[in-house]
Amino acid sequence: SLAVVNGFVEFRYNLGSGPVVLTSLERVQLHKFHRVIAKRYQRDGILQVDNSEAVAGQSQGTLRALDLLEDAFVGYVPTSIKKVAENIGTNMGFSGCIRRLKIGRKVVELEEGRDWMVEAVHDVRECGSNPCASLPCLNTATCLFTSETNFTCVCSPHYTGSLCEVRIDPCVVNPCVLGTTCEPLQQGGFTCTCLPGHDCPLTQHEFAIPEFSGDSYLEARKLENVGRAFALEIWFMSKAENGLLLYNGQLTTGRGDFIAVNIVNRHVQFRFNLGSGIANLTTPERIQLGVWHMVRASRLDKDGVLQLNNGSVVRGMSGPPLNELN
Repeated sequence: SLAVVNGFVEFRYNLGSGPVVLTSLERVQLHKFHRVIAKRYQRDGILQVDNSEAVAGQSQGTLRALDLLEDAFVGYVPTSIKKVAENIGTNMGFSGCIRRLKIGRKVVELEEGRDWMVEAVHDVRECGSNPCASLPCLNTATCLFTSETNFTCVCSPHYTGSLCEVRIDPCVVNPCVLGTTCEPLQQGGFTCTCLPGHDCPLTQHEFAIPEFSGDSYLEARKLENVGRAFALEIWFMSKAENGLLLYNGQLTTGRGDFIAVNIVNRHVQFRFNLGSGIANLTTPERIQLGVWHMVRASRLDKDGVLQLNNGSVVRGMSGPPLNELN
């Protein structure tokens, strides 16, 4: 599948040994045409959006063939089966225009009766002939045209208004308990901050935002499908100049391969070892304490990429010759 999920392009495939999810490094810009290239050869996949850096991944196991039995769909899959939405990563159809589709070496004409590959068309119009063609709805909302000149915007959570242009302030209803202040979060929802001098009880959140004390932790299952490549994104707010964000190692003794994302003297570090030397990538920018930040880290074989917020892109590599993370 190829879809736009939360503003990022996602390329997914499953050969029978587990899904592979490749996500673009940057969000797409609304009201603008983009070029997306998705390729798969046996277990290896590549995704590239416009002229940005390609993202690569590899399916686990020994299966190499893709077995497809049903028809393909462009724009939307007319089904209520939840598993299909799970495979795609979203249950929303595409709202916008597709200027060109090329599968293999064949350019597909997306019009009924003009290409043998197009078996049926449902409720698709010429780009620009309906009020949703200009993508008037904002903040990832879905546009539904109701007539030749009218449309309705279905807003995503946290937004309202005729064009979904108004952000809902979750603090208006005073969800935090006495002794705390409500602060809206940039990505949606809110957090309750205890005021100085108050012994605050637990507060209610729209979604869980864990807070760590320096020796507290969450233990999760090992990262899957990361042998040749992976990408991760972390939103965090630090109260200290040093600390661990994420670590996954090969052995509990500390020996062998590992990946780690740390904060060192307010710089973010991305470190990994594939067995023949450590790669150490450090952001030139420093984080601000008590402020939300976003960090992206990705790896393709020996090459790593690190970016803090929208700052400088840092590149580095581990020592040769090994190029797989175990």
